[in-house]
Amino acid sequence: MRRYIDIRCELAESPLWHDGRFLWVDIRARRLYVETGEVISYLPFDGPVSSVNPSVEDTYVVTVSHEVLLINIRDGVRTKVAELREPERTRFNDAKCDKWGKLLAGTMDLEEKEPLGSLYSVGGGETKKLLTSLTISNGIAWDLDYSVMYHVDTPTGKVWAYDYGRDGTLWNRRVAVDIPAGTGLPDGITADEEGMLWVAHWGGSRVSRWDPKRGRLLSQLPVPANRVTSVTFGGPELTQLFVTTASGDDGGGFIYVEEPGVRGRPPDSFRVYS
Repeated sequence: MRRYIDIRCELAESPLWHDGRFLWVDIRARRLYVETGEVISYLPFDGPVSSVNPSVEDTYVVTVSHEVLLINIRDGVRTKVAELREPERTRFNDAKCDKWGKLLAGTMDLEEKEPLGSLYSVGGGETKKLLTSLTISNGIAWDLDYSVMYHVDTPTGKVWAYDYGRDGTLWNRRVAVDIPAGTGLPDGITADEEGMLWVAHWGGSRVSRWDPKRGRLLSQLPVPANRVTSVTFGGPELTQLFVTTASGDDGGGFIYVEEPGVRGRPPDSFRVYS
């Protein structure tokens, strides 16, 4: 696995390949980075920006503190979509869009101790709470037909599966992936074109690939950093695996890339009114 960019972040997260651009956030530095060709720029925020997902044209949807914003990366214009009434001791964390244009975004306890977080669905002109009693709401992904959603609450050490309705309804919770003890905790996740899950291991220096229907480990890739935060597919053919990390050791805070031999799926886009 090679280093992709020499920018070192405090807490790199939410990697996204979209429309020939590579985007990611540094939560602690409060920056959204955009790489287009050989040009890298960033947009600053007043609070911790924790996720970025595509919307329409040059606009992306981001989560910042307790707000969901649309931001045009060409002119920097920002429009508030939603704002949560959440405890001050929480903030947004990871988020992903489903194929119908809804943003599913989770919150977390800033002290990473208490189940103060929730999972929300934003779209169609409304914000709905889907899950409660989460400590660190993290990675989100879907199976190939979007009938199953996968979700991480990091301290549980598991990736959970839920049956998923088009209206965002969740039911039939069960364990999809149980991360083995001593290999870190699950953080960000993504699904490939075969419906397999890729899991970033916080504190485990690796990314793992799983068959979530059988809960079976298929392969692992070592990462030259201990705190692995998230993972996504990118490149023109979606054949590259991009891995974000957090500072804390010699290799931490950098973004890495690998060719894993399988393609990813293109990201879904947010629509304010889906």
